[in-house]
Amino acid sequence: MVIDAQTVGGLQLVAGVLALALLKPAVNNIDTPGSKGYALLTVGTALWMVSLAWANFVTNYTLVTFGYHLLVLGTELAAVGWLFLALFTTNRTNLVRHTAVVIGAGIVLLQLLLWTNPLHSFMYQPGPGVVGGVVRNKNQAIVGTVTWWWLHVAASYLLVIAGEALLVWERFRSTGIRRKQFSWLSLTFVPLFAASVVSTFGLVDVPYNVSSFGFLLALPFLAVGLFRTKLLDIVPVARRTAMAELNAAVVTLDEQDRVVDANRRARELFDSGRDYVGTDAREFFGSVRDDVFYRAIDSDSADTELTVSVEGQQRHFSISTAPVGEQTTQGRVVLLYDITSQKQREEKFKELNTRLELALEETETGVWEWNLNTGELVWDETSERLFGYDAGEFPGDFAGFSDRIPEADLQRVEEQIDHVIETGDQYRAEFRVQPPTEDQRWIQARGIVEYDGDGKPEQLLGIQTDITERKEREEELREREQEIERAHEQLRQIIDLVPDPLFVKNLDDEVLLSNESNAALHGMTAEELEGQREFEIEPNVKNIENFDQYRQREKEVIETGYVFTPRMQQRVRSELVKSSRCFERFA
Repeated sequence: MVIDAQTVGGLQLVAGVLALALLKPAVNNIDTPGSKGYALLTVGTALWMVSLAWANFVTNYTLVTFGYHLLVLGTELAAVGWLFLALFTTNRTNLVRHTAVVIGAGIVLLQLLLWTNPLHSFMYQPGPGVVGGVVRNKNQAIVGTVTWWWLHVAASYLLVIAGEALLVWERFRSTGIRRKQFSWLSLTFVPLFAASVVSTFGLVDVPYNVSSFGFLLALPFLAVGLFRTKLLDIVPVARRTAMAELNAAVVTLDEQDRVVDANRRARELFDSGRDYVGTDAREFFGSVRDDVFYRAIDSDSADTELTVSVEGQQRHFSISTAPVGEQTTQGRVVLLYDITSQKQREEKFKELNTRLELALEETETGVWEWNLNTGELVWDETSERLFGYDAGEFPGDFAGFSDRIPEADLQRVEEQIDHVIETGDQYRAEFRVQPPTEDQRWIQARGIVEYDGDGKPEQLLGIQTDITERKEREEELREREQEIERAHEQLRQIIDLVPDPLFVKNLDDEVLLSNESNAALHGMTAEELEGQREFEIEPNVKNIENFDQYRQREKEVIETGYVFTPRMQQRVRSELVKSSRCFERFA
């Protein structure tokens, strides 16, 4: 029995509509990398089927050629879509861009030649099946003028075979649900490909193109791949490599809380073998307590922390969950971030606070910690109070610190911080702080650099103390010294007016003050003389007769305030003159 053209065209049209209907999963999962290749496959197949149907409903030669152009375009898009779907799902996305450019350029060039054929007749000419612009025999309606048609066929088949080979290869490399996905997916194109080969090469004597029937046979395999194994709904396969390299453990669950995928970190953490796919989540997370587990997989819960023993050591993790797509009914992704180092820092900081609490309580000293990677700056309440913040008001960043420091001091502090981070030296800085509603105060900050496992600076730990009183005492002392210096200078100006030698000494025989007349006796200036001792000025002074008695008298004068009488002064003068004219200063 021979089926009429309209019936065949109707079946082909139905196949095209079904192909478009299968576009919906790609639209619903547009962010999934494999969806773009799948969408191209379904659009190309739909155009292919509709173009076949078109030739069974029209007889005008021009309209038939339009369908012929779209038929070529549809087969090319379907072949390219199949290859791209295979590249995406087997995680070979690095080849997509260059492949798309080359193939896309070829498709565009071919379509330009086809649609402009009426101008140059280079691609095809009307065949013997066309009479007076009307197609009498559609199998003889178009005759190609060059071998482009077979090049087009060969290129399309090559793309399909390449995609099929990738899927089959990945099927044998995968396990669990991934193997099922690739198995069904690799079977999808077999009926359509076989029917296309039959029609193209005339292997079976049939009056119509049977590609549409091949597509209808392929639908069950595609349906299983899409809806049974959830090819596009769960696990964006093109991101597998990124997931595998993440330091965080990533586990994907389906709507029944079965493990669909787990990256390397997750498998190592929970000691999972190759057959983890399909395992119940409770079994996979076997070492996790029940209460923590059920909070963790609840997509509406806040982040949860858990502790797991890894190779005899306790590791701490923060767990968060997110739905796959926009609905939790499609499954969820569980992410476990290793926060062990953070926990250790917190414990260390807590211990540090405990140890320092008593020591720092009475000294107005605050404790701080600055994470050099994140910029987070942690202060205790004392530090906040020193900078004029209420408890909990400090924003936790460098800006909150620098805003309270005058610009002149801030530049010096920043230079010191850079130096400490670069060299590893201890951090020590003194600077002023200006709280908004309080008087300016002085702060002394001290700290050390901590390094990560790679030897890179990770954080600064330290303390900061209110040294305002010390600075005020230093300022008072500096002012007092300046007053003494001014008084000393004024006194010198006065004694320089005295024509006789005049000096002031202490018990250590050190000259504290001398006028110019006394200094001239020694061939020195007053500034050179002051600060020296007797034997430094005159090395032979101890050889003077009765020098020890004179020195003792000097001490008595200094200690008691008793002065020499004129007679005593004259006696001293006579003795000194006998020994050396250098000592006339005793006159």
